[in-house]
Amino acid sequence: MSYVKQNFKDGEVLTAAHLNHIESGLVEIESKVGQGGSGGSGSGANGKDGFSPIATVTETSKGATITITDKNGTTSATVNHGTDGEDGEDGITPEFTIGAVTTLSAGSNATATITGTKEKPVLNLGIPKGADGASGGEGGGGTGADGEDGGYYIPSVSNSGNLSWTPTKADMPSVPNANIKGDKGDKGDKGDKGDTGERGIQGIQGIQGEPGTPGTNGTNGNDGQDGQDGEDGGYYTPSVSDSGDLSWTPSKTEMPSIETVNIKGDDGNEVVTTTGSGSVYTATVKSVKALTAGATFIMIPHTASTEVSPKINVNGLGEKNIRQPLTINTSATTTGASANWLAANKPVKLMYDGAFWKTVEIPRPSATGLYGNVPVESGGVPSYTDATEGQFLRIINGTPTWGTVENAEGVSF
Repeated sequence: MSYVKQNFKDGEVLTAAHLNHIESGLVEIESKVGQGGSGGSGSGANGKDGFSPIATVTETSKGATITITDKNGTTSATVNHGTDGEDGEDGITPEFTIGAVTTLSAGSNATATITGTKEKPVLNLGIPKGADGASGGEGGGGTGADGEDGGYYIPSVSNSGNLSWTPTKADMPSVPNANIKGDKGDKGDKGDKGDTGERGIQGIQGIQGEPGTPGTNGTNGNDGQDGQDGEDGGYYTPSVSDSGDLSWTPSKTEMPSIETVNIKGDDGNEVVTTTGSGSVYTATVKSVKALTAGATFIMIPHTASTEVSPKINVNGLGEKNIRQPLTINTSATTTGASANWLAANKPVKLMYDGAFWKTVEIPRPSATGLYGNVPVESGGVPSYTDATEGQFLRIINGTPTWGTVENAEGVSF
């Protein structure tokens, strides 16, 4: 086999076939360098040493120039970068690795195969063994020394396209690296827009707000692309407790909470069970915001009172005595008749008068404020007139009666 020089042209793409041909040329050169043969029985001169070929790669603006020098002279080859291909999709940079390197028999052709995937190609090389050198001439006497084995270069290509040559002997000159990867093509055109997905289920419509003031119509813009359907809107479910608390329950956990408000008016019908003790009760009354005259609620003592004038602290606004109103006037109050006058679990309506909490429905009668005559059957006395003046009251058969008593002289008194 004889190496045929390749004439690369500007714009020609360097392919695996081109590289394999260059490899074959290197193998051919290597095959010409063999070991010196054994001398004859004569005393002839030693055979010539084998000649190691020298390969250099010079990178140019258009590609690279590969120069190989052997015993027959110098051979050069120019490899130009390929032209830009058509725009396509973004490629994947391959990660080259060297696979199996096999030593072939002398005289066979070098082989180079690529296996693996496009992303991770594997370069497998077959390098033939150098042929034995020609026998030396008849020597004049002793046996001639064997010629030195010729060295060779092992090529490798990196993921980024750098072609490098590794010598088999340390004294062999280094070969400059060259990048054989063409320039990356321009990014391909954007693909067609995909079909619009199915529309999601429409959320429950919220309460319509009041219309705003119409703004000035702007210039109509171009129609934009259809946006993705939004998530279903959340909503609040209202509820009102027995005590008048209005609360709102969101349908989604990420929705903000709404403060609970009491919408029950101060009608004095809020029922509250106390805590604390029989001397100082405590109560939480939502309808009472401050100690203002006229504030009312129904108190259920959790325990009987232990004082004639127990206290109560409503909403932490301060301890105030619980007193009974007197019937004499609206400002008069008094204590209970006994320490346990407030019975446990028996409701009583309280009203704040500006100083005390008064029991509205259980006033205490005042003798000063009594009006009218007490019937005799209820413990009263008979009415008197001028005719009964000077008489005294006596009871006859259980009935009070006005009367007189005569003395011995017959005088009534």
